[in-house]
Amino acid sequence: MNVTNVIGSMPNDSSTDGVVSRDSALSGKKIFPGNVASFQQLFITGEDAEHGNQESSPQVAKIIQDIFNI
Repeated sequence: MNVTNVIGSMPNDSSTDGVVSRDSALSGKKIFPGNVASFQQLFITGEDAEHGNQESSPQVAKIIQDIFNI
């Protein structure tokens, strides 16, 4: 399994995406390596980085397109 951890950083508070703290999101790098085929962390910023906006974010859509080569 390949894992991509998308981490949002709010424009006015880079320590969170509004729901998940940046430290919690970054902890994935301690859990997944060695347990999955590959692991990468990608960061998004701006209004799209807010937790509730990520599902409709053009930045996240691009990440998904790149992963699936579509």
